[in-house]
Amino acid sequence: MICGKIERKGSAHLKGSGNIFNQGDTVTVLKTGECVTISKFQYVKHMKKYCYKVSEHPSTFFFEEEFENGKKKR
Repeated sequence: MICGKIERKGSAHLKGSGNIFNQGDTVTVLKTGECVTISKFQYVKHMKKYCYKVSEHPSTFFFEEEFENGKKKR
């Protein structure tokens, strides 16, 4: 199940920042197919990637590759 297009409700996307999703974006968790809303994100320096917290599961964090972003993979 895909949530549809990414809905930007939170902060504006910062030019030059490496994250794909922003606060307020609605995305789909690949493993469960559940639509969730990004509540917070931060860069994990030693892993060199972003992690995200979602409103629906505040004690769990996800990485970008765990979300479907609505774009088809080639």
